Amino acid sequence: MEIKKYIRIYLSLFRRNIMTTLSYSPFSVILELSVELGYQIAFVLMFDMIYRNINIVGGWNRYEMLFFIGLNMFVSEMLLSLIYIGSMFRLPELIRTGGLDTTLTKPIDSMFITTVGNPYVSGILSALPGFYVMWNAVRNGNLNINIAFLSIGLLSLTPGAIIVYSLSIIIVSLSFKFPDSRRIPRLCSEFMLTFTGYPLNVFERTIERTFLYIFPILFVVSVPFQIIMKGDYRYLGVGVIFSILTFIIARFVWKKSILNYSSASS
Repeated sequence: MEIKKYIRIYLSLFRRNIMTTLSYSPFSVILELSVELGYQIAFVLMFDMIYRNINIVGGWNRYEMLFFIGLNMFVSEMLLSLIYIGSMFRLPELIRTGGLDTTLTKPIDSMFITTVGNPYVSGILSALPGFYVMWNAVRNGNLNINIAFLSIGLLSLTPGAIIVYSLSIIIVSLSFKFPDSRRIPRLCSEFMLTFTGYPLNVFERTIERTFLYIFPILFVVSVPFQIIMKGDYRYLGVGVIFSILTFIIARFVWKKSILNYSSASS
């Protein structure tokens, strides 16, 4: 099957990246992990300072929000590592220098190899502290997590990730039009991950609806969190539908961009 083929290819790419990174730059992995951990600690401390002065934000108490922060840390780092840093961030350079020509000659889907083909090992490792933050919130806050809600909530992370991946491809495809603009992929990731870092009910109603139904990035973390904490399945089906629609649109935009691409040798 085609899916099994691409899973095998991806696992091979993943192993290659791990071996290459650890063989040639182990110190850089430690340095990058230190930077990421420092950012995460600062982020947690910021929310801790907020909850020293107030008890509830958007209907969520201190430990519920801490669980959300841990979940967001894990998801954000995984998205950065699997689709942004090693892959999409390189697209403008590949277009400008003609490196994409080589990719297009390979017997493999160009969107796959270009946008997820170079996972960032350090970022994947820095996603793991998110689990500790969630566990700490459950233990210290005596959160009553229903196993069924938790399972469905974690499964709902998949359509959310597909939505962000698809929207990112649509935006990053602008690099074919503006290959000298290296900032497009970075601005895309910053925008996506900034607005996914807040739970439902924190936004004003109009903004919340915008990020649910027009630019549906709240399906990445906020909706799964809502399911885990409250068993609120209202948006689950909508998230699945949006993941299918956005992926179809992303495929169309990517293929159109490739057709209009002028290689370095032309």
